[in-house]
Amino acid sequence: MQNKYEDYIRLYGVKISNANELFLAIDLEVQSLGFDRWWFSLLVPNPVTLPRLHLRGHFPQDWASRGESGDHPNLNPILCHAHYSSVPIVWAYDEQSGDREFWSRMAQRGDKYGWSKPIRMFSYASAVLTLARGNKPVSYLELKEKDSALTWLAHCVQQSMCDELGEESRLAVRFRLTPREREVMLWTADGKTSSEIASILDIAETTVIFHITNAVRKTDSVNRAQAAVKVALWGLF
Repeated sequence: MQNKYEDYIRLYGVKISNANELFLAIDLEVQSLGFDRWWFSLLVPNPVTLPRLHLRGHFPQDWASRGESGDHPNLNPILCHAHYSSVPIVWAYDEQSGDREFWSRMAQRGDKYGWSKPIRMFSYASAVLTLARGNKPVSYLELKEKDSALTWLAHCVQQSMCDELGEESRLAVRFRLTPREREVMLWTADGKTSSEIASILDIAETTVIFHITNAVRKTDSVNRAQAAVKVALWGLF
């Protein structure tokens, strides 16, 4: 499979003028690896109670409607796995014990066998690339032969999809915390009170409250708890 790396590097670095060209390039790569179709799912936890699910590729249309209602990561077993693990999975519709309705719908669509690679991304966002087909299971020998190429393709698609989605694919941070604000919010996220933080940092409690208030304002939060969550999700610690 060594000769495939040059193709993947080209896919990674080439400038593609529109989404259709990008998807066509990925289609060709996926088919060369013996699969029929692919889709990319990106879950951005903002807001926390209603994460944004972005779907690209040949995904089942009912995923989009259910995703818009916030029904994820429990949307399906593949997304659920990707939310909690970074280990790729090989799946077959007739070997799954749970959620038979989900796997039955997948099989009816022609997606009977596949490979899914979770991708842990920036700021607690998570993604998964799925390659699927309907003709035969993914064997151990096939996986052993293609594992490196599949993993490399997953990273190429991740970068390409992030470029294609732009700001939608990330938690847009439009502010900066001062070093002291960051320090105060770090202790706030650890459950410390204003007086405890003041003692730890050897500053006045009013100064702690001042910095927390600034952080709440900058993050457009309603209280210190929400501000601490946002700062953590945005990777500012």
